[in-house]
Amino acid sequence: MPEKHPLSSHIPEQAIPYVESLLENTRVTIYITGQRKSKHGSFSEKGRDGRFRITVSRNNNPYAFLFTLIHEIAHLKVFSIYGRKALPHGEEWKDCFRQLMLPLLKDKVFPEDLTIVLANHLLNPAASSGTDPLLVKFMARYDHAGGNGHVFVDTLKDGESFIFHNRKFTRLHLIRKRIKCREESTKKIYLFSPVAEVLPLRS
Repeated sequence: MPEKHPLSSHIPEQAIPYVESLLENTRVTIYITGQRKSKHGSFSEKGRDGRFRITVSRNNNPYAFLFTLIHEIAHLKVFSIYGRKALPHGEEWKDCFRQLMLPLLKDKVFPEDLTIVLANHLLNPAASSGTDPLLVKFMARYDHAGGNGHVFVDTLKDGESFIFHNRKFTRLHLIRKRIKCREESTKKIYLFSPVAEVLPLRS
């Protein structure tokens, strides 16, 4: 039986040869990390061992993992060419990330609905996919089934309560691109991203 590729349980099988080609002759180590609240992945310059370092969170679904991995490989490619002269998410990185993603879209590695959203995202890719609410929602469709009951806060109605980081809040109303919510224990007001994942409290 052929040996299983170390990435095969994290990204679509169809994408493995392409990812291997991107990393060929590159001194980089990929680390798969535990769940992180604020980061899906990261890129680091060469360490003492002379190798670059890419980390990707294991809690990503296969499509989100692949998207994040390509995001970080783009950082690697740009740094290898420009060093610190290029901004982390400047035009050089945007162009590189776009070029690395296009073959995956053309080969239909991603589902059709997600491909359409990704194509739009790549017109002006952001530093974090979390700043693109539509992309976050479509990526979440492919999270593991049987979730933990969490929903996006923008799916709640004004006046409905929810739990966020073990604290109780009530949704008030939409303000531009944020949702105004009140923490019940302190009565303080907070502005939530529409794609913040919360646990609804419904009777």
